[in-house]
Amino acid sequence: LSPEQGAPFQRRWREAEERYGRIRDHARQLTERMDLLLECLERLQSRLQSRPSVRGDTAHLRELIRENTNSDTTLQSQWSCLRGRCQEQECWLRELLALAERFWHGLSELALTLSDTQQLVLGLEEAGGEPEALREEIDSLQGELDALGSLGVELMSSCGDPDKPDVTKSLDDVSAGGWG
Repeated sequence: LSPEQGAPFQRRWREAEERYGRIRDHARQLTERMDLLLECLERLQSRLQSRPSVRGDTAHLRELIRENTNSDTTLQSQWSCLRGRCQEQECWLRELLALAERFWHGLSELALTLSDTQQLVLGLEEAGGEPEALREEIDSLQGELDALGSLGVELMSSCGDPDKPDVTKSLDDVSAGGWG
């Protein structure tokens, strides 16, 4: 791509990087909260697993029952919160999966189309074909590549650092294979 054609991708890339940072911070905070909830649940579990020696007087037993009820209420509240956060994360991962499937499917389709176009170019060169028809086909593929590049930027911003090299390399390979 020329610098003029690449400018929108660079702008979208910066925006995606900022979105990625916000998503990463949100995921980190969510993980920290879930870890704290788990620690609390583990403490409650260990406390409730053993039966302590108790005095037999009614006031003391009532106090222990009240503490147990409070612990149960706290546990139920934390469980509900933890369950809700896990459901949020599952929803986010399912959306990310759909995005990744669209990207990788689109990339393989574009690679096939580029391969077919290369064969067409070779056939036209040998037969002295029409350059205008070829130009239209290339313009069409450029639009598909641009759309796929945007989808790739969105995927990278959602996934994070581990997938950036795979997505970027795959896009570069398709670009180099089709236009090189």
